[in-house]
Amino acid sequence: MLAGFAELTGQPQDSPLVAACATTYNDSYARVHLQRTTLVDGIADVLELLTAPLAIATSKPVPFVAPLLEALGIADCFQAVEAPAMADLDEPKEVTLARALAALQTAGAVIVGDRDSDVAAARRNDIRAIGVTWGIGTRAELQAAGADTIIDRPAQLLELLAHA
Repeated sequence: MLAGFAELTGQPQDSPLVAACATTYNDSYARVHLQRTTLVDGIADVLELLTAPLAIATSKPVPFVAPLLEALGIADCFQAVEAPAMADLDEPKEVTLARALAALQTAGAVIVGDRDSDVAAARRNDIRAIGVTWGIGTRAELQAAGADTIIDRPAQLLELLAHA
């Protein structure tokens, strides 16, 4: 999270401005995230059909993740959920991903993500990266980061993972 605010403001991650942005964002997000967050069309169906164990490695702070997954009705789809603590918002994505992979204890894992940080985390954990265009990142960002594959619709995950 701090990296995003550093990128937006042009300030270092440990700057007072970045810290203030993160605090303001978290305060606002805490008030509205359960009501304003929706699932991408088709993703719930895809999650129900996937048979491999699934984990989440998110940059959202821990206190927000479990309640959000419950509110969206998808908490039971995941065997592991990993996120940074509120006191460690600058935790690198590859560290969060490594914990999720350790919890899954499965071979052939892939990361499905919408940002270059997801692709970089995949590389540092020696797994494939599937970029998705329905999030915050762009196709260009995912291509530049070196995503193994980029998809535009959740249903494509089923097709892609069936041939993995």
